[in-house]
Amino acid sequence: MITIEKAYEKFYKLLEQIDNSNIPSSEQYELYQDMKSEIEQKKQQAYADMYEY
Repeated sequence: MITIEKAYEKFYKLLEQIDNSNIPSSEQYELYQDMKSEIEQKKQQAYADMYEY
């Protein structure tokens, strides 16, 4: 099982790897937009799960 601290560590490591990559800025922007959408979906699912009876 992963802890919240470990999840943040992995998340920030991924962001650092993207920043240090050879991915063009325009593609980084698209990647971040896609990640934002995925995170929003996960956030909505977690919210629904919180209030599921």
